Amino acid sequence: RSISGVVSLISRCEAAGLVQRSVSSSDRRQVDVQLTRKGNECVEQLAGLHRRELLSLQGTFTVPDLTTLGRK
Repeated sequence: RSISGVVSLISRCEAAGLVQRSVSSSDRRQVDVQLTRKGNECVEQLAGLHRRELLSLQGTFTVPDLTTLGRK
């Protein structure tokens, strides 16, 4: 069931223009999912809104500095 839930979520994200699916070049049985520009902007906006929460998780998870993401 969880796989069908993920597929459903990916389908909704694809319909919203947030991700793009493509057949894997290394294994044609697999599908690669990549963020679109719109999806990346959405993730950046959400990360900005929750940066304080993300920083509180440092040590548990790695939170990249914005300069490491190409921002100055």
